Amino acid sequence: MVLDVPTLIVVTIFIATMAGGLMLFSWLQNRAVAALLWWGAAYLAGAVGTALLGARGHIPDFWSINIANAVLLASVGLTWCGLRSFDSRPVSPWYAVWGSAVWLIACGVGEFYQSLNARIALGSAIAAIYAALAVRELWRSRHDRMLSRWLAMVLFGFHGLIYLVRVPLTWIVTLPPEAGLFQTKWLPLGIFEALFYTFGTAFMLLTMTKERAEARHKHAAFIDPLTGVPNRRGFVARAEPVLARCRNEARPVSMLLFDLDHFKRINDTFGHQAGDDILVEFCRAAQNRFGPEDVFARLGGEEFVCVLPGTQAQAAFAIAERIRSDFDAGKRTIGAAHVRATVSIGMANSADAGGDLTGLLGAADKALYQAKAKGRNRVEGRRPALMLVSGDTIDPVPRGAARE
Repeated sequence: MVLDVPTLIVVTIFIATMAGGLMLFSWLQNRAVAALLWWGAAYLAGAVGTALLGARGHIPDFWSINIANAVLLASVGLTWCGLRSFDSRPVSPWYAVWGSAVWLIACGVGEFYQSLNARIALGSAIAAIYAALAVRELWRSRHDRMLSRWLAMVLFGFHGLIYLVRVPLTWIVTLPPEAGLFQTKWLPLGIFEALFYTFGTAFMLLTMTKERAEARHKHAAFIDPLTGVPNRRGFVARAEPVLARCRNEARPVSMLLFDLDHFKRINDTFGHQAGDDILVEFCRAAQNRFGPEDVFARLGGEEFVCVLPGTQAQAAFAIAERIRSDFDAGKRTIGAAHVRATVSIGMANSADAGGDLTGLLGAADKALYQAKAKGRNRVEGRRPALMLVSGDTIDPVPRGAARE
């Protein structure tokens, strides 16, 4: 099969232009993703550089050698900048053009400019460095679990490896005279690789953008924006698998249901900002007492819930009492006024309420109603025999004492 060089160049220009235009159109629709602007500029620069390179022999060498390669190197530099922007890292236009600057300075040296081997080696080395930097940026944010990020790493890594190999090969393989460079059998393969790189990376970068947007939308759908903890929908999604696992493994599970006392009065008296601050403060106080397996969420308003897998009733009571005590002891001042906020807590355990979500929520809600009816700022629920009770005070049991 014969790969026609002019045809490959035209196809590469077309794909790079389409990719750049698509990136810019996507950026116009969502300007918060500045990476799309960097990538759009990168692919359009790549199209211009390829066109100048393909016009070799029809335009002055200054344009088809000096400027063409400078623009192509700026293209890969812009791609790297886009990856930094995508992961919210500092970006400067200098990052994109330093390679081009080195190339143009070198072209001003007569001995370098007259050596085809030297020009290919330097251009390939700069392109390989940019590809390595792109792989590094992708690797640094690998924990976001986007499959497209790993595929993009493979593409950039392969592209960089091709250019890295070209550096020593330039001095090993005998190159034809510049006039016959377009007739060499290696050039079509190089252009074909560039075509594959252009199409593959454009697809992967757009896919990364789409995956990131979907992940953020999903996060927004499952997370309460004020407190940063799961909302009701997120709670159900996380709690159901935990409860199912506890049932399958015959492990105990407890649930705590929280309701901040007189919260409407605080909002009406001190304003909604004060109310929001208290909600956030309560979340911090509660999360300090929970373990990595526990599922804590905001059900709505001033109501919160937590599932404690592998937790017997006495440990759940102790945790609840510590949260109540920590929150009650908090000192809050708004202006010259001291604001006291407390929480009532209802507890339920799988030994009495069963291990399903509906049963635990129903039992915890009844216990919470009892806590409200008995004066608020207290923990209520079926008290296990192991609990030490004196009046209305629960003597805390160490957190791990009654956990599996």
